[in-house]
Amino acid sequence: MNTLITLDVEGKVLTWNASARTILGYVADEIVGQPVARLYAAADVAAALGDALARGRHEETGRLICKDGTRLDVQSVFIPLYDAREKHVGFGGLLNAEAVHAKAAAASAAAAPATAGPQILVVDDDDQIRRIAVRQLTGLGYRVREAPGGVEALAILGEGVDIDLLFVDMSMPGMDGNAVAEKAVALRPGLRILFASGNFEGGAQAGAWFLMKPYRKSELAEKVREALSASPP
Repeated sequence: MNTLITLDVEGKVLTWNASARTILGYVADEIVGQPVARLYAAADVAAALGDALARGRHEETGRLICKDGTRLDVQSVFIPLYDAREKHVGFGGLLNAEAVHAKAAAASAAAAPATAGPQILVVDDDDQIRRIAVRQLTGLGYRVREAPGGVEALAILGEGVDIDLLFVDMSMPGMDGNAVAEKAVALRPGLRILFASGNFEGGAQAGAWFLMKPYRKSELAEKVREALSASPP
């Protein structure tokens, strides 16, 4: 997942968008005005910005500190920004967590055989949110399948794939979360359901679990453990 932030000439954060919050957990009020260096576990950010100013671009992979205390490897690209009079006014920062994760996942898959364990089907029409959920669940040790919508999810279930938990977004175009869950349970009686939504959903099915967006990895881990450890509905 990519996110673009901007910094002033001293390296303090000027803008912080929704994707930055999704990746690292901080809301804008907690970060704007703060030195971006506070997010990095070990990197020399001042040197990186100086290099960007001298060379026009600086790129490196470093470990960032998420709000929940976890560390995340992120590819950082810094470029200097100028106004119409060519005055240096700050820096643009591109943070790419997905590229680093993809490389690590490929290396891990090549080095180790697949392990048995609970498998979760993640269903969300938002590609970025779905990929973050897949990354977090994989990092927690679960096997994961993903689908961008209800039709694709039901197709996976129809293949006979071993799925222990359906993690589905409540609000999706076409077939919403409840409709997906109803059809999924018809195909797989006893399938556990974990709903996710940015709004409180009073219409979620009885016996299912619910997680409010945006959520932290620790919150996701707790809710998934709760659902998997419970008796099937």
